[in-house]
Amino acid sequence: AALLVQHGLAQLCLLSGGMSVTKARIEAHIPRKGSAAMAASAGRAVEKWHEHVLQAVLRHVDFDRVRCVIVAGPGFVKDQVHAWLFVEATRRELRALLLSRSKWVLCHASSGYKHALKEVLSNPSVVSQIADTKAAAEVRTLASFFALLAEQEDRVAYGPRHVAHACAQGALDKLLITDALLRAPSLARRKQYVELVETAREAGATVHIFSSLHVSGEQLAQLSGVAAILRFALHTIFSDDEDDDDDDDSDDSDDDNDDD
Repeated sequence: AALLVQHGLAQLCLLSGGMSVTKARIEAHIPRKGSAAMAASAGRAVEKWHEHVLQAVLRHVDFDRVRCVIVAGPGFVKDQVHAWLFVEATRRELRALLLSRSKWVLCHASSGYKHALKEVLSNPSVVSQIADTKAAAEVRTLASFFALLAEQEDRVAYGPRHVAHACAQGALDKLLITDALLRAPSLARRKQYVELVETAREAGATVHIFSSLHVSGEQLAQLSGVAAILRFALHTIFSDDEDDDDDDDSDDSDDDNDDD
């Protein structure tokens, strides 16, 4: 998500698959400060504007799914908006917003208009911060997976067959998958994992795609590259050998298709 701000203007955009969709545009006329009365009026206008921004964020941003929230704008406006949001989140005990604090990235933009989003997303330092935020989310998710694996083994699944079975039962809460599987050279395997991701999302699961170049992706690859945290316990157990057999069969069938 991206929140573009300038004095009296805020635009909230959701970013996905290279697209950006404007979900809210909040404008306010904020009087220039002059006399004490004018200053008080300006203060009330800013407060009201901030409140509308907060309500838009709470309404449109799903913090369980959004990996990063960029706040961008000229001068100190972005810092003031960000600070106000978290002061209010603390005062009102807005748990979801407070827990998302590590996902927020502040950066400069020439304006609060949507065209500024392009310059923000082309800024190397911003791209790096977004990547770090995404990687941190993956690390936390993988840590949760291993903690459950040690304490409540029937609340997790790993390996293609076990995860596919859990997905078919509507049990997926979080799907963990490496980008290598989604780029598999075998067309059949690639299609299998893309369909798994789409099915999981349609069922309301959060999907975490791990970079094979990151240490967390390497760890996940050691568990076949696909795993899941479940909404409820499942007692079906598939052996690693069964998953290996499936992968072999899949590769063999693709080789046959390639010969055709």
